[in-house]
Amino acid sequence: APSLFLRCVLCARAFQEDFKGNRCWLCGTAAMSNALDENVEVNNSSELKSASKRLPVTFGPLTDQVLPQLKALNSSVFPVKYNDKFYSDVQNAGNYTKLAYYSTELLVGAICCRLESRPEGGIKLYIMTIGVLAPYRCCGVGTALLETVLNAAAKDERILEAYLHVQTSNTDALNFYKRFGFVVKDKILNYYKRIEPPDCFVLAKTFHGRYAPVHPA
Repeated sequence: APSLFLRCVLCARAFQEDFKGNRCWLCGTAAMSNALDENVEVNNSSELKSASKRLPVTFGPLTDQVLPQLKALNSSVFPVKYNDKFYSDVQNAGNYTKLAYYSTELLVGAICCRLESRPEGGIKLYIMTIGVLAPYRCCGVGTALLETVLNAAAKDERILEAYLHVQTSNTDALNFYKRFGFVVKDKILNYYKRIEPPDCFVLAKTFHGRYAPVHPA
């Protein structure tokens, strides 16, 4: 007979039936549901290792109703706590903040952006965060989120560039964004306050008015 598990409704991590804690150790949510699953491994291994490389996800907007879920996701993924101004900016970005859902209702990732006016005219898109819950990484979720936002920006005549910050030591992230046409524009010393090294690169991508689908190289 299959074993009975408790499953976190936010990140889908499974726990044994006699789990003593009242919160998911991965994302911190207190919401649990019962799940019968004879194939789940209750350890640190990803439940998706046997899944296809590209996880099928659907995208949704950031609304007041799902804002608490986004905050919970960001708290589980990033080592910093974002303030109310951050969430006000990402809500004001409209379609340039996207939430990624697996199985229609399970939030597994998000891209948070801010729209900024350029002194010389037009708008630039600041990509503040791309976060994916640990069990769903390496499944193309972050790529799909970035593709969706960049393709929307390429169609938007108001937006002339997109930019973001990457820690200078984060070679994987640098290579990831370069595949989408981002180039290093600047280096800022002591940008980060609580991590080492504290320096970052500014990566930017320009749009030239004509729409072409954005895909990684």
